[in-house]
Amino acid sequence: MRRSRALSKAYTFAGLSAATVLLAFPFYWMVVTSLMGAEDLAAYPPRWLPTHAAWENYVAAWRAAPFGRFYVNSI
Repeated sequence: MRRSRALSKAYTFAGLSAATVLLAFPFYWMVVTSLMGAEDLAAYPPRWLPTHAAWENYVAAWRAAPFGRFYVNSI
């Protein structure tokens, strides 16, 4: 009885861990690809980490649209 309960908890933990990885992966991929340069995005097979963090992507995105105005309008 005790062994089956421990086994049940182990299976539950394994299932929840797998679900966590599955659900967290899109967020990880979103952040990683936002930091990639064009050469990393076009690489095949895809890279799991950027070769260098392209923080200028965030600056370019901020300048591409009036996000400050959008933020004020949302408030």
